Amino acid sequence: VKILDFGLAKMMEVSDSSTPGECLTQDGRIVGTPPYLSPEQARAEKVDARSDIFSLGAVLYEVFTGKRPFERETNVDMLSAVVRDRPKQPRAIVKDLPPALSQLIARCLEKKVERRYQRMRDVKDTLEAVRQSDALARLLAARGAKAQPQTWTAWASAVSLGVIFAAGLIWWGAAHDRT
Repeated sequence: VKILDFGLAKMMEVSDSSTPGECLTQDGRIVGTPPYLSPEQARAEKVDARSDIFSLGAVLYEVFTGKRPFERETNVDMLSAVVRDRPKQPRAIVKDLPPALSQLIARCLEKKVERRYQRMRDVKDTLEAVRQSDALARLLAARGAKAQPQTWTAWASAVSLGVIFAAGLIWWGAAHDRT
């Protein structure tokens, strides 16, 4: 899966043929999906590519831990958490997560823009190094081994339901022919 863009819609040039309200983004307004907004987006401040790095960190956190980093009951509480709270360390949730991956995610989720990765290229390079590590390969292999029995169970259940459905159709057809 490739995530291509977290960027917000940019202000469109208003031309003579534009109708009022046609601009997609306005200054001072929060636009985006709350669990993935950066602190600067949540505060309706100016954003740049580093906001996308924060959003990628939120996605990576969720992918590897199964939890959102700033999950709260309401969007207002979630936005407050994005601005103020530190998420639980990923390795506190998934013990066998490679330390380098946990550090990458934490750096992407830095509240202060200047403490985050400054370019997506740097994130990519670090992810590539983590991907090539033995620790990640072991983690993924372990998760794959755990997933196989669940896959087998799902297929067995589906086949059983199919057989029961087919038997029901045959019984219904036979009963219907007798009447």
